[in-house]
Amino acid sequence: MCLALGLQGCADSHGIDIVVPVGFAGPFYIVEDREAGRSIERKDGRYEYVVPENRKLFVRTFDPFLQWHKLQVRFANGETLEYAEASLEGIGEGKKAVHGGGISSHSEGRRTMIYFVGSRKDAEEFFSRIGPAR
Repeated sequence: MCLALGLQGCADSHGIDIVVPVGFAGPFYIVEDREAGRSIERKDGRYEYVVPENRKLFVRTFDPFLQWHKLQVRFANGETLEYAEASLEGIGEGKKAVHGGGISSHSEGRRTMIYFVGSRKDAEEFFSRIGPAR
């Protein structure tokens, strides 16, 4: 029975693509706004979140992030970025990667996911400045 449930869970999983502008570096924010946010539809088993130049993407719901998923972050030209997961370990010192994620309430009391594209050192400095998630 557990095996069947496990296989069912995998069948229900989906992919999430976050697309940032070419050459992008620094923080970006995905903000939940149930009234004015964009509705992101699942297409071919994946959700695509395109971060605008102003670094803030307002979406109607975080539901796809709250289910088992595979995350991929890439530049608009298709070049993928490595994701540092929960720890900053394993990413080369000067290599540009994606750091962060998780849900907090940093943006005007709204649930927000904060990511950072850059080196491990730059990500550590950024996250230490903004403080712990609330």
